[in-house]
Amino acid sequence: MTAIFKREFRALFCNVTGWIFIGVTMAFYGLYFTLYQLMQGYGSIGYTLGAIVFVMLLTAPILTMRIFSEERKNKTDQLIMTAPVSTMKIVLGKYFALAATFTICVGLMALSPLLLSFFGEVPFLTGYVALLGFYFYGLTCLAIGMFASSLTENQLISAVLSFVLLFLGYVMTNLTNMISSTGNLLTRILNCYDLYTPLNDFLGGNLNLVNLAYYISVILLCLFLTYEGIQKRRWSVSSRKISFSVFSSVTFVLGLVIIVLLNVGVRAIPSTYTALDFTESGLYSLSDTSKEYLKTLDQDVTLYYYNTKSASDDTVKKLLTNYKTASKHIKVKYVNPTTNPDFASQFNEEKINSDSVVVATENAHKVIAYNELYELTTDYNSMSYVPTGFDGEGQITSAIHYVTSEDRPVIYTLSGHNEKSLPSSFTDAVSKANIEVESLNFMAADIVPEDAQAVVVLGPQMDFTEDDVKKLEAYLDNGGTLIASVAYNSIDELPNFRGIIERYGVTVKSGVIAEGDTDYCYGNIFNLLPDVSGVEVNGNLSGRYNIFAPAATGFGYEEKEGFSYTQLMRTSDDAYLVSLDTLKEKLSQTTGEDNTVDVSKEDASENGPFTIGLNVTADNHSSIYLYGSSDMFTDGASAMVSGKNAMLFGQLITTITSNGEDTSVVVPVKSFDAPSLTVTDYAIHMYGMLWGILLPLASIILGIVIFVLRRRR
Repeated sequence: MTAIFKREFRALFCNVTGWIFIGVTMAFYGLYFTLYQLMQGYGSIGYTLGAIVFVMLLTAPILTMRIFSEERKNKTDQLIMTAPVSTMKIVLGKYFALAATFTICVGLMALSPLLLSFFGEVPFLTGYVALLGFYFYGLTCLAIGMFASSLTENQLISAVLSFVLLFLGYVMTNLTNMISSTGNLLTRILNCYDLYTPLNDFLGGNLNLVNLAYYISVILLCLFLTYEGIQKRRWSVSSRKISFSVFSSVTFVLGLVIIVLLNVGVRAIPSTYTALDFTESGLYSLSDTSKEYLKTLDQDVTLYYYNTKSASDDTVKKLLTNYKTASKHIKVKYVNPTTNPDFASQFNEEKINSDSVVVATENAHKVIAYNELYELTTDYNSMSYVPTGFDGEGQITSAIHYVTSEDRPVIYTLSGHNEKSLPSSFTDAVSKANIEVESLNFMAADIVPEDAQAVVVLGPQMDFTEDDVKKLEAYLDNGGTLIASVAYNSIDELPNFRGIIERYGVTVKSGVIAEGDTDYCYGNIFNLLPDVSGVEVNGNLSGRYNIFAPAATGFGYEEKEGFSYTQLMRTSDDAYLVSLDTLKEKLSQTTGEDNTVDVSKEDASENGPFTIGLNVTADNHSSIYLYGSSDMFTDGASAMVSGKNAMLFGQLITTITSNGEDTSVVVPVKSFDAPSLTVTDYAIHMYGMLWGILLPLASIILGIVIFVLRRRR
């Protein structure tokens, strides 16, 4: 076998075939590597590998078309057939020569993540899992190409047949969907030859041993068929046509049965052991939060996916399988919308859209629309929504907790004083933790409801009446919790509301904070990026650049007996307070289109640092959470930091309602966005030329030179 391998490997590089294969493959890789990795800053090479899959449909036939066909045409195959070498060794020797040539390409590709690491954080595991999948996909293409070459002595026919076989494997999913969108016996049989879908898992960073076993089985089957054809022809071949009669029916069926049993056996292993998630965000696996919660589950829960299994979202399908594997109390059912149009009536719902997930027990249910499973962001270039994260696990775990829980915490948002309303992104963050949000108006309510875990007051513009104050103070005296944000431009006019805060030994500064340190602000000096402390209510959002707090004022406090004080957010030492009178004067001096307020430390009424987030807890267990920016809890402010203001609010409410117990089952959105690379224009041009032009061109030129020199001998 070694002699066959050396002979074939040398033959590939003594003419232009091997060199052209490497050159063309690396040219396409270099082109997309420059586009995705260098220019767009993607860290994982999975993007590039996914873009060049089609190249194997072209290059694999070129590399494999002569491996058997040429020898049959020149009758040199008879020399090998009469040599004291087994047929299997002949097949393996030739295949390993092809594989070694392809391995050179993959080895060069494996160097690219190391190069990218000079320009930022690179997800090495995700990238190399993608490369592993591409490698086995390529080996499979070579095995199919070699099998096609063994069927004919015409290289052109071999290349065309190889291309057709590879193209069918590439588009098989689309073909079966055209035959039947719901799936049937024919489509299931045809999908056994779906070469592309297993690769998708690898490209995303999911190392699935089932897919690995599939590629290996296809390779073994092609090698076996090639062996059978040559073995038969070794003793009795006289036809120059493509003929399938050379195969032994018994051995063919036997080999096919072994391959099928191999795949069935691997698929029977629970996905917990066969699917290894190497993505940065754990996209294809359950988080520890979900796993620990599911261990405590003692009720039967059914997860309905409103579509056929074949047409369902692959990521959601994998997620549902993970839930089923994680708990014996969870069942997964796929409901065909065509045959079950009245599915919604089963849950007393008017309508359930396709691809929705329904989480249900005997007594309760919750519908999760498909668009709720993904985090969507507006792409202003295309004016469309694009997914930036996967929230399937967060939504489903929350829904399971919802349908199996009897008591759900309630918070109330106060209205009637021109308060800001709580935006949908903030209520969604709270609802995800199965906490209900209700409205409260003291004009209609004599007291704060007994089930109130917290009362939220966002930037009131009108003062509280004495009766309002009594109602709120009675709630606090009974151990209640107040969450309040204040507006710098109206708080001075609200003496009664300030009085509630002052009961806890806290005073509100008069004026707006300007930040003197550019690391603590964004855009202008009034848009603060405060330093967030690492306390429980702030979750994992401690540090700077996580929270956006525009137009904020500060809080002063002297520790008072019976109260404990915790600073939640602060400015830098270079911050300073600008009084309202000074601000109005500076605003009156602005002219034309430039409305920038020209203030400096010389205009300060007080110097920092300032506390703009504060928690005060009394001995009677009442607690107030104060925030100096009334615009902080708005969609606009939260969007400036990728929704982290909403995350902060959700973490705050979850902590308050847990009553000190770790009952939270909130799973954050799993982001699709990896850290971007920062590549200079010089590096883009230099490495783009190297990978996309110089390296491929050198390979092709070297092959041509070697070929010409050998022809002259």
